[in-house]
Amino acid sequence: MLALELYNYAEFFEKILKRVCVQFSKQHVFALELRHIFGVVFDENGKVGIKRELEIFQSVLEWMQMEKPLFQIRIIGLGLKMLGPAHVQQMIDIF
Repeated sequence: MLALELYNYAEFFEKILKRVCVQFSKQHVFALELRHIFGVVFDENGKVGIKRELEIFQSVLEWMQMEKPLFQIRIIGLGLKMLGPAHVQQMIDIF
């Protein structure tokens, strides 16, 4: 379980996202819907911010579309009830 935290490290997050997209495309899935909690991706300087997280998703999408032009990623933003109504509202406001 200690490695679980590394999934949110920006560099690993991008690599894992690419791997997931490739695996789904091999199964002929070209519209991938991902549930994501914004504000949890970080790098050596701390949280990268929502803008950077969206840039990672966009970068991976563009990378995938070089080989699979019809491939799409849809992001479903999640709010955590345990963090309270403010967090849920923040996730709503992003979109």
